[in-house]
Amino acid sequence: MKVRFVMLLFLVLLTSCATVINREASISLPKDKTYYLLPFVNYTESPKAGMKVQSIVAGVLQSKGYKVVLVPTEEELTDEKKLEELYTKTKGKKGIAVLGTVNEWRYKTGIDGEPAVSITLRFVDMETDKPINSMVLSRSGWSYESLGVVTQRILNKAIE
Repeated sequence: MKVRFVMLLFLVLLTSCATVINREASISLPKDKTYYLLPFVNYTESPKAGMKVQSIVAGVLQSKGYKVVLVPTEEELTDEKKLEELYTKTKGKKGIAVLGTVNEWRYKTGIDGEPAVSITLRFVDMETDKPINSMVLSRSGWSYESLGVVTQRILNKAIE
């Protein structure tokens, strides 16, 4: 009897430490504004991942009826200082700035080679310089999916 009680207690203690955060909520953004999509900062080892994610975000926003203006850059951004400088240059316009980072953009190693994506989005009102919303989106896909497909899927679920 004591052994069963100790095992049950151990099991309860072990499972009480586990935490899973999984929130699939979407945000609603005003459609009457212009969205200035700044280049994404690339924190991955994959070259041009920030530019790829920026173009996918632009496509998803446009497909949902948002007016998007891409803010061009000559080089890929690798730190947030350059992003803040670029944001300062575009600040004061009427609209919403979309800033972001790419935290993971790779295929996992192994037989399957699953795609893994993690991006951060921030929406800032350019007139008031106040944040509207922000989110972190992460997902891994099946081995037959591409990084672009996984990114598009999480963006379509996150943005109405």
